[in-house]
Amino acid sequence: MANAAVPFGVFTGAQVTALDADQALAGVPDNPDLRSHVNTVHAVALHLAADIACAVAFVGAATPGLGEVEWMVVRDSHSAFFKPAVGRIRAICDDNDVLVGKVSFQYVTKLAASQSAAV
Repeated sequence: MANAAVPFGVFTGAQVTALDADQALAGVPDNPDLRSHVNTVHAVALHLAADIACAVAFVGAATPGLGEVEWMVVRDSHSAFFKPAVGRIRAICDDNDVLVGKVSFQYVTKLAASQSAAV
């Protein structure tokens, strides 16, 4: 379900590959169409993988107690890349090891009203 929720993610082949209480993992395949003019993975593809991993981590962590997320958009983001990215990309949403770059997001979210009924 998460893989189909982001149309541009489907277009690029991005996939959510893991989600648990501690982290979310999304990947972008090694695809020549996602490379820059210097033959490295384009920063937009890196940013997309990070966005998907972080959004899925939030939704996975928040929705059990909050109800359904109606929509979620990025309000602001910042990225810093430390070396060129090549090959298949994995974006991990946690605060541990940073290998190629770090991306942070600020999201705006609308949660659906709870459907609970008083008895």
